[in-house]
Amino acid sequence: MGLDRTPASDVIEITVGTWHEAITTGRVFDQSRDTPRVRAAFVTLAQTAERWPQPRHFLDALPRIEQAALRYEVKPVSPEEAERRMAEIRKTLDEKAPGFHVEPKAAKPEREGPPLAEVERELQAHYGRGKVAAAGSDA
Repeated sequence: MGLDRTPASDVIEITVGTWHEAITTGRVFDQSRDTPRVRAAFVTLAQTAERWPQPRHFLDALPRIEQAALRYEVKPVSPEEAERRMAEIRKTLDEKAPGFHVEPKAAKPEREGPPLAEVERELQAHYGRGKVAAAGSDA
């Protein structure tokens, strides 16, 4: 392509080795999966590069692998079943890590502090007053 900074023919083999090391270190490529991705990356570089690219430009142009999302299904259990399972976990911990004991937590109340209506009134009073003060005396 005759791009600016194209390596000279006498160092092209060294360039290939450098590129190979930079691209493959810490990565695993699968020929059947990655051949189209590698081709797509080089096509992108050929269409966009104005000078000889660096290996990071190739990696940036390499299409990402689409991965299916892991499915997570929440299966509701009764409080009795949950306590039975927690007891099993505590027993396993006692067997595997003697001295590491976890007390079951007491059920917490739905919410602590003032009722929601009271909090809303306080916020309304505070912000309502602030709007009048901010608007000035002629508002």
